[in-house]
Amino acid sequence: MYYFRDSAGNQVDLILEKQSEVIAVEVKAARKSGTDMFNGIRFWQKYNRGSLGIYSAWR
Repeated sequence: MYYFRDSAGNQVDLILEKQSEVIAVEVKAARKSGTDMFNGIRFWQKYNRGSLGIYSAWR
């Protein structure tokens, strides 16, 4: 279990590895949700093709 953050501010809350599968998890809590809230996970998937992404937002 890891997290990802680079010097440009891109980040993913949780990176899980199970056997040869990588799953990126992004969790947000906000009154309003928008597509920009998940830029970090889209950045991750751009450079880690084939990894799964889970988005979760709560109000």
